[in-house]
Amino acid sequence: MVDTTTFSNPFPGLRSYEYEDHSLFFGRDSHITELKNKLLDGRFLALIGSSGSGKSSLIKAGLIPSLERSGEDLERWAVMVFRPGASPVRNFVAAMKAYLRREDHSWESKDLAAVERDIIANPEYIFELFSVVKDKNILLVIDQFEEIFRYDFSKSFDFKRNTENPAFINLLLSLINQRNMPVHAVITMRSDYLDHCTEFKGLTEAINKGYYLLPKMNQEEIMEVITRPVETLGATIAPDVVSMLQRKIVDNPDFLPILQHVLMRMWERWKTTKSLATPISLVEYEAVGTMDNSITVHAEEIFTQKLDEKRRQGAEKLFKTLIVLGANDTPALHPTTLREIVKITGIPDYLLIDVVLVFRENGVSFLTPRPGIKIEPESIIDVSVEKILTLWSRCRLWIEQELESAKLYKQLSYSAFLYQDGRTGLWVNPELQMGLKWLKENEPTLEWAQRYDPYFERALNFLDYSKKQYDLEVRQKEDRQKRELRKARTFATILGASSLISLLFLIVALVLRTQAQQSEKNAQEKANQALEQRGRAEDQTKEAISQQKIAEQQGVIAMLQRVLTDRQREKAELAEKDALLQKAQADIAKGIAERQKLKADTATILANQAAASALAARNDAIVQKNEANKARTEAEISRNDAFRQRAKAVARFIAIQSFQMPATEELASLLALRAYQFNVNNGGEAENPDVFNALSKAAGAKSTYIGHNDIVRIITETKDNANILATAGDDGVVNLWNYLVPGSRATPLRYPKQTFKSIRSLTFMPNNNTLFVGTSNGQIIRWDKPSMGSLPTKTLIAHDGMVLRLHVRMDPAGPRLISISSVGQIRIWDISDNRMQVLHNIDLGIDVVASAISPDLKFIYLGSGAGKIVGLELDKLTGKAKEYDFNRLRGRLSALAISPDGKKIYMGTSSGTLYFTGIKDNSEIVINGLSGIQGGHTSGITKIAFTPDGSRMATSCYDWKIRIWNNTEDLSKQQPVVLNDFDNWVMDVRFSNDGKKLFACGADKTVRIWDINSRALFDEISKKVNRDLTSEEWDKYIGKDIPHDKLSITVR
Repeated sequence: MVDTTTFSNPFPGLRSYEYEDHSLFFGRDSHITELKNKLLDGRFLALIGSSGSGKSSLIKAGLIPSLERSGEDLERWAVMVFRPGASPVRNFVAAMKAYLRREDHSWESKDLAAVERDIIANPEYIFELFSVVKDKNILLVIDQFEEIFRYDFSKSFDFKRNTENPAFINLLLSLINQRNMPVHAVITMRSDYLDHCTEFKGLTEAINKGYYLLPKMNQEEIMEVITRPVETLGATIAPDVVSMLQRKIVDNPDFLPILQHVLMRMWERWKTTKSLATPISLVEYEAVGTMDNSITVHAEEIFTQKLDEKRRQGAEKLFKTLIVLGANDTPALHPTTLREIVKITGIPDYLLIDVVLVFRENGVSFLTPRPGIKIEPESIIDVSVEKILTLWSRCRLWIEQELESAKLYKQLSYSAFLYQDGRTGLWVNPELQMGLKWLKENEPTLEWAQRYDPYFERALNFLDYSKKQYDLEVRQKEDRQKRELRKARTFATILGASSLISLLFLIVALVLRTQAQQSEKNAQEKANQALEQRGRAEDQTKEAISQQKIAEQQGVIAMLQRVLTDRQREKAELAEKDALLQKAQADIAKGIAERQKLKADTATILANQAAASALAARNDAIVQKNEANKARTEAEISRNDAFRQRAKAVARFIAIQSFQMPATEELASLLALRAYQFNVNNGGEAENPDVFNALSKAAGAKSTYIGHNDIVRIITETKDNANILATAGDDGVVNLWNYLVPGSRATPLRYPKQTFKSIRSLTFMPNNNTLFVGTSNGQIIRWDKPSMGSLPTKTLIAHDGMVLRLHVRMDPAGPRLISISSVGQIRIWDISDNRMQVLHNIDLGIDVVASAISPDLKFIYLGSGAGKIVGLELDKLTGKAKEYDFNRLRGRLSALAISPDGKKIYMGTSSGTLYFTGIKDNSEIVINGLSGIQGGHTSGITKIAFTPDGSRMATSCYDWKIRIWNNTEDLSKQQPVVLNDFDNWVMDVRFSNDGKKLFACGADKTVRIWDINSRALFDEISKKVNRDLTSEEWDKYIGKDIPHDKLSITVR
C-alpha cells in the first residue's frame, strides 16, 4: 500500500530560493563564505553571473541567513530586498516601508510618491529615514540590478534621458561611500549587462571594488543541490538519476533553474504514486519529460488544460509580444507593460491577466510579477527564466513566427522608404504575395510596428499601391495577350491566303514550263528535217561533180556528141543550181530551227526561274504560317498555363474555405470536391495538403479510438489484410481493434502477474495467431491465439534494457523472432512449436535509441543518440559489425527507417530534422551522401514509416504533428500533408498493409486512423452530395472568370 502522506515540495522550480527556503538551500557553502567576507570588508558586493546561474537564490537563501547566524557580537541586520524594475526609487521606497513600518508606525500613513520625490530632490533625506534603525546594520539587496537597463529600454527613449535611474544610482553610491551609518549593499546582475554600467559615473569603480563572479558548481556541490533537499524531508533519489542530472548540469551550468523545475515536477509525481521508502527514480524523470522536454511538457499541460480557446490565443500573442527582433536579426527578450501589450495585441486586459495568472502561479513561475503582486496596467510582464522561450517547443515556434514577421515588416518599411526616395521600385511577386499574406495573417497594429519603424502607414500604403499596380499589370498583360492572340490569328489568315496565291503562281509557272518544253521539242524536230534535206542536197552535188568528170573523160565522145553534151551540161547546170537552191533552203531551215531552239531554251530558263520563285514563295509562306502557328500555340500555352495556375490557386483557396466550414455543411463537401477537381485537372500535386485536409474533413475520414489509460507508444497491424490493430503503451495493456468496424470496442489483453510498467514493441506471426510483446524492463511475452481473457503462453526476461523492436522472419528451418534492446543486445529466437529458445545472441555495448531492418530481412541497423549507426548481417551475427558515424546531425538521433526498395536509409533527430542517404548494394550505408530537410518538424521525430510501395512516407514527432511526404519527389521542395489532431506527443505511426490508411498513437492516450487516399475520399464525398454549386456560390468562391462546368466524378 502506498503511503499517501503529503510532503511539501523541497524544490522551488523556476522561481529563485527565498529566505524562507534557506533550510533547503545546499551546495554553495564556500561561495557564501567568500561573499560574506567581501561584503563585510567593503560594504558593497556586486554578484555577477550568467542568466540562470543562481545569483538571486545565493543571496536570499544563502548570504542573508548566514549574516544573521554569524554574529557572536549579536549584530542585528535590517534587510531590505527589492528589484529596481522600471521605477527603482519607488521600489526602494516600497521596500523601506515594508521593513521600517515595523519600527516606525508613521510609515503606515506616509505617501510613497511624496517620499520618492523628497529622496530624489534631497538624497540626504534617506539618512533621516534610516535613523529609526541606526542601531542595526542596514543591508540593501537589489536583486536583478540589470532591470535598470532592461526595463528602461522597454520604453521608447534612451535610458540616459531618464532622470530617475541616475538619481537612484547616485543615491546608491552615496550610501555605500559614506561611513556615518552602517549601510551595506548587494546587487545581483547578469554579466551581459556589465557594459551598460559605464554610462553612470562612479558605478563601474564601485563594481570593480565589490566584484564577485559566480563560479560554476563542481560535482559534489551539484550532488548536494539534488540530494540534500530530498534527504532533509526523509526521502531518497536513485543514484542513476543523480548521475544523469549531474552530467546535464556540468555540461550546461546555466540550467540550474531547469534542474530545479525537473526536480520539483519529479517530487510532485513521486509523492502521489510512491511511498516514502521508494526512491525517486528514472520513471519519474522520464514521466516529467527529462531535462530536455520538461518545460514543454509542463507548459503544454497548462496551455491545453487551463486555458480556453480565447486565452490560448491571448497566450500566443502575449509571448510573442515579449520578444523583439534584436541586433543581427536575433531574438531579444523585451519586458513590456500590460498597457502596451493590450495596445499591441488588441486583446482585452482581463484575458491577458488571466493568462499571466495561470503562468505565474506557484509551481509554475513562467512569468512575472510573482504571485501576490497585483497586476496593474503599468505592471511589467516578463519571463522568469529566459531559457523557457527556447525550451518550450510551442513558444519556440511562436518566436520564429514573430521574428519572421518583424523581418518582413522591416524589409517592407525600408522598401517603402527607398521607393519614396526614388531608389527602388514597387514590390512584385513573390515579395508582394509574401507581404499580403503577412498582412492578412498577422494583422499588425501601429503599436507593434513602432517597435521597429514608426512609418507604419507609409509601409501599408506602399504595399497597397504595389498590389494595385500589380493587378493593373496583370490586367494589361492579359489584354496584351488577347491582342497578340487576335493579331496572330489575323496574321495566320493573311499568310494562309498568301500561300494559296503562291500556289496558283506555281501552277501557272508549271504550265508555262510545259509549253516551253513542247516548243523546244517542235523546234528540234524541224531542225532535224532541215539537216535531212541538206544531206540530200549534198548527195546531189556530189552526183553532179561525178557526172562532170565523166563528161571530161569522155571529151572525145563529148565532142562527138556536143549537142548532146551541151544539153547535158545545161541539165547539169540546172541540177547544180537546183542543188544550191536546196542547200540554201536547208541553211535557212537550219537557222530557223536554231532560233526556235534558242527561244525554247529561253522559255525553259524563264519557266525554271518562275518555278523557283513560286517554290521560294511557297516555302516562305509555309515558314510564316509555321511561325504564326507557333506564336498562336505559344499564346495558347501561355493562356492555358495562366489558367492552370489560376485554377490551382482557386483549388487551394476553396480547399481552405471548405476546411474552415463545419463538416456537416454540404457546401463544404462541394468546395472540397471542386478543389480536388481543379487541382488534379490542372496538374497540381497528387496529394496537395490543403486539398487533402478539405477532403478528409468533409468525408469524416478519421477515427479516434480511446481505450488506454496512459501514453500509447506502439502500434502494429496483423498480416495479409486481417484488419486487426494492436496497440500498447505505459498502462501495460495490449488492445486489439478491428478498425474496419466503426465504433468497435477494444479487446484488451492483460497479464494478471504484470511485472512491467510499459510496453515498447509488438509484432504478429504471419498467421496472425501469435502476438509477441516487448516491455520496458526487458521481458518478452508470447500470446498464442490472443483474445478476450486469454493469458500469455510464455513470459521470460530476454534483455537487460527495454525491448525496442520485435520482428518475425520466416526461415527455411522455421519462424524466427528478432529482438533488439536499448543496451545494444540482438537476439534471434526459435519460436516454432510454441518454443522460445535463443539461437543467436550478440551484445554491441551501445545505447540504442532506434533500429531498422532491411526489406529483405538480411541486414539490421542500430542507431545511438550520438549519431552512430551499427550495421550487421543477420545471417552472420558473429561477423564484424560495420560502423557509420553521423556525428554532425542537427540534434540527437531519434528514429531510423529503410525505404521499401532498400536503397535509402532515413534518420530523424531530436531537432526535428529529417536526414537520408543511400544504401550501396543493399547493405552498406553511403556516408558522404547525407542530405537533410529542415523546417518541417520542430521537435524530436519519434518514428518514420512508408507505404508498402514506398511512394509515401510519414513522420511523427513530439511537436504533436504527423507529416506525410510524397517519396517520389524531391522532399526539400514539397509541402507535406500535416495532421495535427493529437493533443500531445505522437509516439508511433504506420501505414496500413494496403497503403490506404494511416495509423498513429500518442501521449494523449488515443489511437487515431485516417483515410489518406485523396481519390478515395473524393469518391466517398461524391456519394453524399445531392447537388452542384449554385451560380451565386460559384461566383462567390470560384469566380466569374472560370466557366461554371458540371461537377464530374470521373476525375483522373
